[in-house]
Amino acid sequence: MPRWWIAFAILPLLLCGAPAGAQSLEGAWQGTVGTQQNVFKIRKAISGALRGDLYTRGFDETPRPLSTIVFNGTAVTFAVAHEDSEFQGVLAPGGNSIVGTWQRLGAPPVAVTLERATKESRWPVDESPHKARLIAIDADVSLEVLDWGGKGPPLVFLAGLGSTAHMFDELAPKFADKHHVYGITRRGYGASTKPPPTDRNYDADRLGDDVLAVIDALKLDRPVLAAHSIGGSELSSIGTRAPEKVAGLIYLDAAFWYAVHNSGDNWMSYEVDYAILRRRLADMANMSTNSAETMPALAAEIQALTERFLKNAQVARKIYDALPGRSPQTAPANPPRLSPQMLVTGAISSNERRYSDIKPPSLVLMVFPRPCLPNCDNPSVRAYEAADRSQIDAIKREMRSVRVVTYPYADHTNFFRTKEADVMREMNAFMDGLGRPK
Repeated sequence: MPRWWIAFAILPLLLCGAPAGAQSLEGAWQGTVGTQQNVFKIRKAISGALRGDLYTRGFDETPRPLSTIVFNGTAVTFAVAHEDSEFQGVLAPGGNSIVGTWQRLGAPPVAVTLERATKESRWPVDESPHKARLIAIDADVSLEVLDWGGKGPPLVFLAGLGSTAHMFDELAPKFADKHHVYGITRRGYGASTKPPPTDRNYDADRLGDDVLAVIDALKLDRPVLAAHSIGGSELSSIGTRAPEKVAGLIYLDAAFWYAVHNSGDNWMSYEVDYAILRRRLADMANMSTNSAETMPALAAEIQALTERFLKNAQVARKIYDALPGRSPQTAPANPPRLSPQMLVTGAISSNERRYSDIKPPSLVLMVFPRPCLPNCDNPSVRAYEAADRSQIDAIKREMRSVRVVTYPYADHTNFFRTKEADVMREMNAFMDGLGRPK
């Protein structure tokens, strides 16, 4: 299953200490890179310094703060906080456009022109009717929580990998007639705190604990949790360790190997095998937690994990390389430096766990089969389909009470938008069937 990344785009400018007579930069600026429409909102802080945020329209209109602002006459340079990307431009005469280039790590510079937006021309962004606030869930970690309001039992949305709660800006408010609706942006993304990308900070159970901490902080009474993609691991973490905390779980194309353990011969589980193998090797190296009695069993587990991982990883590599339009890949001699955001994503991907016997009532909405035209008969495409079919069987084995609904040939990223009416009908029927007071 592919990983979905937040697209990187251009940034606005913040000018501090602009010379006398300079044009004001407060307001909205907008420009396009490829097919992405980007809006930059500039405002003046109480201190008098300018601050701003970048919005990329479409999939996830998360405001991303701007930083590293330099202004010298008409020349401007600025970057996006926590991203290795930089804009350099020149304010045009008249002060209504900025012409420059945007460059992100490992990519060539892209020509960009930002236009000052008027009331008539501006592109609307992040106009969903939510309130946003930060909730401290640890001594040094706070999470962005969106509150769409509403009356009734709580419903909480969790985002997919690389995204934020803003990905539900359109869908979430439509449940507010019968539920009080929230969204949580996990650590490492958006406005939430971004701890260093260590194993401890981004372990799957650590992320599940974050959700539980928000539930406790908001005093939510057994909410329903709905998650997209990698968010399914947080659902299953809670569903196996603290099932009493939730009324139900909704997996929005999220019940993959990282959320539901597949004990069958499924090559796609190599990522989980790797994550568990790393932890077991660390356990073996930690002599303070081992003894002569425990070492043989641990060594046997490591051997079995190693054999399973190598077998599945080799199969996965052959399948990836044989996908239509791909040629066999080799590791680059000088791998590019990864951005902080990519390191966080990598830390989450390499700290998955196995989850079995998921206790709360669950609704699994799954894309199956996946889009394949015109290559549906390609052996690698068929291998993916077989793995998904095996995963559906695992879902039915490992969840105590589950309804599985499939959406043939839909898009993983947007299926709950393109199939919105049906998704809402299934979700509402599931939540109504939980028998909770309205």
